[in-house]
Amino acid sequence: MGVNEGSYEILENGAGKFKIEIDGCPNASGAVDSITVEDLVIDEREMTTGADWDYRIYGPGDAHFGSITVKCKVGANSTELYQWWLDCSKGKNIRKNIAVIILKRDGSEARRFNIFDAFPTKWDAGDYSPSSNVACETVVCKMQRVELG
Repeated sequence: MGVNEGSYEILENGAGKFKIEIDGCPNASGAVDSITVEDLVIDEREMTTGADWDYRIYGPGDAHFGSITVKCKVGANSTELYQWWLDCSKGKNIRKNIAVIILKRDGSEARRFNIFDAFPTKWDAGDYSPSSNVACETVVCKMQRVELG
């Protein structure tokens, strides 16, 4: 079976299959084990007037972005995500942009997801990840906007 060179393929998460860039967190970005992004939910709103008795018309409403969960391998330089969460839990409004880059087999960029204005809502230390056989810290972030590239 041939490969369409003009297309891209999304590979399973694993060594070298994707990379993450978190603003101001270069060490954590390089140690990401997995990332999960919840679905986008778009409300619907009724657009009919009070005189429309026989039918209803609905249109798109507000968009609600879910959370993004980033799991990073714990190492000597693993304080960046914890410090970000700690600062935000103390009331500082520190929002960061996160880029999720899906790679082709040759290592070139296949697709990029830019997540804007993310802020941590939960941090968990020392979760063991069987996929990488190392301890991982997890940070859950709320996001304001996603751009698919």
